[in-house]
Amino acid sequence: MSGRLRRIPRPVAIRYRLRERVLGPGGRTPRQAADAIRRLAVDDVTRFSSAHQLSFEDTLRRLIDGTTSLARFGDGELLSMLRPGYDLYFQRTTPALSAELRRIWTMQDFDVDALLLGFPDLSKGPYWSDVWANAWPDLRLISRTDITYGNTHVSRPRFFSRLGQRGVDLWRAVWADKSVCVVTGTGSRFVPLPELFDSAATISRLEAPPIDAYDQVDALEQRLLGNPADIVLLSLGPTATVLAARLSRRGRRAIDIGHITSSYRTVFLGDARPEDQPMTPGARAGDSHAEQRPEPSEGTRSH
Repeated sequence: MSGRLRRIPRPVAIRYRLRERVLGPGGRTPRQAADAIRRLAVDDVTRFSSAHQLSFEDTLRRLIDGTTSLARFGDGELLSMLRPGYDLYFQRTTPALSAELRRIWTMQDFDVDALLLGFPDLSKGPYWSDVWANAWPDLRLISRTDITYGNTHVSRPRFFSRLGQRGVDLWRAVWADKSVCVVTGTGSRFVPLPELFDSAATISRLEAPPIDAYDQVDALEQRLLGNPADIVLLSLGPTATVLAARLSRRGRRAIDIGHITSSYRTVFLGDARPEDQPMTPGARAGDSHAEQRPEPSEGTRSH
């Protein structure tokens, strides 16, 4: 017998080649492939946010300057924008809502000096890893690299957990000596906690539909344009994101505050997470119907 002896594959090599033939290149199981996709998405989001996103404190400093509005995008807004048929508990997604969220995200006809977009704080937990694996391939294509994003989580418990009283002081400075109008859903649990809001000159309240508020977004915009408040604070889910952008374009300051009061209670008063706080009328609780969306534990989900 001439020539080189043929090397007999080891059993482990045979198993690997068989698995590769059945499962495709790399021989990954579906679960392994999904895990790899999650890791790649999170790694790319990490690079993007490191290059284009402000920190918690720098986001608040942009708001303290007295001219900037904030339109926050969390998982609900991102998926409503990117995934037709994705409905929130309190807001059905319509083609009009998806299209408007996309116009805002791409900053079509918006002034980057007047409107700051909120990009989610980076989390590598299982929930957000799934969100990024689902949304990021499409979101990356329409995200801009010529603007700086704020941090969506400035109204979530993790903001107060990291910054403590410093975070409270920063928020108080945003509306210090300003007249404020808070927009929430009818029957919401928003309470203007003095620990956060007694730096404001005055606080008024405008109620909106607690379910499918976007259906009334044009009427709400007109009502707010006629309101004399220095700052409009919005706690109304995706409709808050839309109104913050629209009002900024009309020369009005508007800030999406989301879960801020409930988040304060979670960190400083030991209450349950915002979405787990009671909805009973008169109960100690936080902000608007935007909290009604069921959420996993903090650190794995936002907005």
